[in-house]
Amino acid sequence: MLYRRHYTRWVDDIAVSVPTTIEGVKVVSRLERALSKIGLVPNTSKTAIIPKDEFRKQHHEDHNEYLDQIHDMTAQGTPPSPDDLKVFKRKLVGFLSSEREGYWSRVLRRYYTESRRMRSKTLLVHWDVHLKEFPADAASILDFVSFFPGSISFCDTLFSYLKSHGPLFEDLQILAYESLLLRPFPNDPLLRGFIVRQTYKHYAGTSGFTRPSPYVQGLQALTIYKFGGPRSVGLLAKDFPGLAVESPIFATYAFPVLAASATQQQLAFTGVEHIEDPCTHRTS
Repeated sequence: MLYRRHYTRWVDDIAVSVPTTIEGVKVVSRLERALSKIGLVPNTSKTAIIPKDEFRKQHHEDHNEYLDQIHDMTAQGTPPSPDDLKVFKRKLVGFLSSEREGYWSRVLRRYYTESRRMRSKTLLVHWDVHLKEFPADAASILDFVSFFPGSISFCDTLFSYLKSHGPLFEDLQILAYESLLLRPFPNDPLLRGFIVRQTYKHYAGTSGFTRPSPYVQGLQALTIYKFGGPRSVGLLAKDFPGLAVESPIFATYAFPVLAASATQQQLAFTGVEHIEDPCTHRTS
């Protein structure tokens, strides 16, 4: 939060402190006139005149001030002490049990960001529930979990989520596969085989999955290669020539995967030789 006398900027919101309700009405009117001159209109559903105590309550001011301190500490690269982690966990647990009012979800997003920077594991038992409740915050949630070793439980939950919610939000599918690509996983053949099978089912649109966009399929090609190696990419070969022409983005991701396999190299080069996209040419 940035304070300039009586003016407060809260992310993309503006708050102005005034001594009386009448003065508040005047300020809103002045803001509306100023914005109208540049073709903007304030969101009337979010414009309100409320008491200061209510404003602080809705914005969870105590937690935001604490998170500001944590952000300053982690931004300087200072590693948290055991006492810092204990206090952070206590604050976070208290916040999770607090009433979900006002800007609660925004503060939760900040806790996910700082949990990643603090390497606090407290939210690992909540991420799946929060992902379902707050899909708009998927970037912060999945970015957090990507810094901890993956497990079969995580993968099962993630693919179940993609099966039920994936068709609605392409950006969630992108974030999910980026998480799989970034997150460290143990060298467990059963786990890796599970990821390859589920990814290919989603890629093909079978077993309850809806077939994703070519962009997501490109990320899936990288995922299949990461967890299955060159021997697994044959699953992609039959679709590559057609999809590569249809989507240069898919070709950019899938080409190096197929080219890394001795048995698929010729198909990979043949599949992109007629594509004029410069990114694809740089890749090939």
